[in-house]
Amino acid sequence: MRAEVWESFLAELSSFCQNHDILVPNMDDNYRFSRDPVVTNLIEYRDRTFYKAIDSQLEVLNDLFGEVNMELLLSAASLSPSNSFHHFDKQKLLRLAQFYPKEFSTSELLVLAHQLDEYILDMRSDERFSKLNSLADLSRMLVETKKHIIYPLVYLLLKLALLLPFTAPLEERSASAMEEKLSEYVCDTFMNDCLVTYVETDVLHGIANDKLVNCFETLKPCN
Repeated sequence: MRAEVWESFLAELSSFCQNHDILVPNMDDNYRFSRDPVVTNLIEYRDRTFYKAIDSQLEVLNDLFGEVNMELLLSAASLSPSNSFHHFDKQKLLRLAQFYPKEFSTSELLVLAHQLDEYILDMRSDERFSKLNSLADLSRMLVETKKHIIYPLVYLLLKLALLLPFTAPLEERSASAMEEKLSEYVCDTFMNDCLVTYVETDVLHGIANDKLVNCFETLKPCN
């Protein structure tokens, strides 16, 4: 944004000002409210205002997503089906699986590596998967074509990736407090139920909140 957005932002702002008879200051002129002759309008408006706003937003994002969460999200992006799985990266997906040792044992990681090789060849050769754009679309198509059964570990990884937008900020703030409680409930059945709420959002709009709350209150531990 520092390198590319300022010029377009300034052009848009200047156009707005001209349409409303507002004087647009010359960016090379001295900033009239500063006693420092070195401070130009460009320095004041771009460096001290525009860049400062970007830095402030970046600081908020960094607080929300730590290094581990960023690695998780970037690795999960390798599952994206857009542009015929252009971003597929086997090593990043194996790295993603390593963050879930309870779901992927050492032997299962080896099986996953083999499944990923067959999976990507299958996906790129099947026309039904050629125009997908999101992980939710990919999840639906895998179930519709029964290929979630052929590649169970890849499908498990996909389910974990779909849950990341909800769990990443939560884990950053309260992992230690919630870990023991969540571990009782996070099993395949619970994970599938959570994915229904993510994929079938249109259906859920017609369900009252109190009914959803009652369902969660009656959840039983997996063990």
